[in-house]
Amino acid sequence: MCGGTANPLIDRPQMTAMTIVTFAYLAAILCVIIVELHPGGRLGRVAALASIAFVSAGGVAWSYAAFYQQSKFSELQAYQRPADEDTSPIRRTSRRGAEIDSEADDGADGRSGGGSGRKDGSDDGSNGGGGAARETIITQILGLAGRPQTAAADATIIDCDGCPPMIAVPAGTGHIGADDTDPNATHAERPVRAVRFWPGFLISAEPISDESFRAFQFETRRRVWSCGPKTATLAPAAGQMPLSIEDNPAATCVMPGDADAYAAWLSQRTGKAFRLPTAAEWEYAARSLPGNALATGSVSELVGDCWHYQIPAQGSERIAARTESGQCEGRMLKAGAASEEALWHRFSARRQIGARETRATIGFRVVRTPDGQR
Repeated sequence: MCGGTANPLIDRPQMTAMTIVTFAYLAAILCVIIVELHPGGRLGRVAALASIAFVSAGGVAWSYAAFYQQSKFSELQAYQRPADEDTSPIRRTSRRGAEIDSEADDGADGRSGGGSGRKDGSDDGSNGGGGAARETIITQILGLAGRPQTAAADATIIDCDGCPPMIAVPAGTGHIGADDTDPNATHAERPVRAVRFWPGFLISAEPISDESFRAFQFETRRRVWSCGPKTATLAPAAGQMPLSIEDNPAATCVMPGDADAYAAWLSQRTGKAFRLPTAAEWEYAARSLPGNALATGSVSELVGDCWHYQIPAQGSERIAARTESGQCEGRMLKAGAASEEALWHRFSARRQIGARETRATIGFRVVRTPDGQR
C-alpha cells in the first residue's frame, strides 16, 4: 500500500540484540577462565565482577530480542513448530460476509487475500485457517508457542452480536511518519520512525457503524452532542433507539470521551479489552495490511493519543499514547473524510482536535489484543 523508495532508517544494517547476547556470553566465559587461573588475585576479583555484568547484559539483550526484535540464532532456525490452533468459540467471517468453517481443510489458504503472502514469510499451508506464522525458537523457550495466532488478514472476527468486525494485524516491523520528500507533510509527521509490534493486535475493519454507536448510546443512556446535519437524541418515552436525521454508515459527530466510553462499553459486553488504537498502531495497520483490508476514507478517525507536535522518540510511541486521555487538552485525528482534502488521506497525516470538540466528519475505530495474549 505504500510507495516505492526504501526507507534508510529501516533498511540500514543494525547490530541486533542477539549479537550482543553472543558477545556478552563469550566475554563472560573469558572472565570465568581468568577467575580460574587467578582465583585469589586482584585480576580474578575484577574478572568475577565483569562476568556478572556480562551475563546480566546478555540476559537483558535476550529478553529484548525475544519480545521486541523477535530475533533468533540462525543455527536454531530449523527448530520451529507450528503454534496450536485457536479453538476459541468466536465467529470468523470472510470479508464478503460468509462464515468460515474452522474445521475445514486449509487447502484454500493460498487463495485467500488475493494471493498476497504473509509478511513473516510463513508457509501458506501451515496451521489451517489462514497459514498462521510458525513460532520461533525464542518464543518456544519463553513458553509462548502455545498461544493462538491471529487470524488471516482476509477474515474478520466478530466477538458478539452487534460488535464491530475485527481484522488481525500481524506482528512485525514498519515505519510511521512522512519522509523528507513528502511536500504535504507537517512538522508533526516528522521525523520518520521505525516501529515494531509484538504481538500483533486486532483492529476493527471499518470505522464503528452508526447503528452500533446508537446501540451503545441507547443502552448506556449517554447523551451526545449534535453537529452539522446529523443529530442523535434519546427517546426514553417511546422506548426506542435514537435515530439520526441523516443516516450514516459510520458513526459521526463523536467526541473523544464518547469514543472512549464506547470502547469501555464494548469491553464490558465481551470481557475483552477494547480501546481506541494509538496513532502508531493505526498507521502500522494501514501500511501493513494488504489491499484495502483496512477500510478508510469515510470519516476522519479519533485515536487514543493526546496531541503531540512531533512523533515521539523511537520505542516510546506506546508510552506517549497512554497518557491519561482525561488530562489531554487536545486529541489526535488520523485519516480523512470523503469530503476533505487529499492531504488528510495520507497514512502519515495527523492533526489536532480539542478534547471536548467534534465535527460532522469525525468517527473512530477500536483495537484489542488477540485471544490468549495480554
